[in-house]
This record gives sequence, C-alpha cells and structure tokens, in this order.
Amino acid sequence: MTKFVTSPAGLLDKLTPDWMNGTFWAIVILAYYLLATLLPIDKLIGKLYPFFGIYDGSQPDLYSYGSRGLQA
Repeated sequence: MTKFVTSPAGLLDKLTPDWMNGTFWAIVILAYYLLATLLPIDKLIGKLYPFFGIYDGSQPDLYSYGSRGLQA
C-alpha cells in the first residue's frame, strides 16, 4: 500500500477505538478510492458529507454569527 492509504489509516487508528485498527481504516480508504473512481465524485461526497458533518455541540456554530464572526 502507498502512503496515501497507510498514513491516513494510521492517523485514524490513533483517533478511534481499538477495534477500528489500521487494517480496518485501510480497507475503508481503499473502498472510498474505488467508489470515487467508479462513481461521479459529487454524488459520492453528497452521500458521505452528512456523516462527517455530524454536529456534536462541542464547537460554536460560527455560521450562526454571520460574516463578522464573534463579537466581544
């Protein structure tokens, strides 16, 4: 495997529970690459984006403050 698979898989391995090891993430990344090759990328990202954009409430919602950001 290349650094384009093993490096992100290693990082995700450190950030996730033990059962999601580097091999698990390498398979997920390879599956994503395969789907991105076979499918139109905008459709693939449109399906996956909501999963990665789950809001857990730990960060302030900067979009609600408008273009001026937080005001003191």
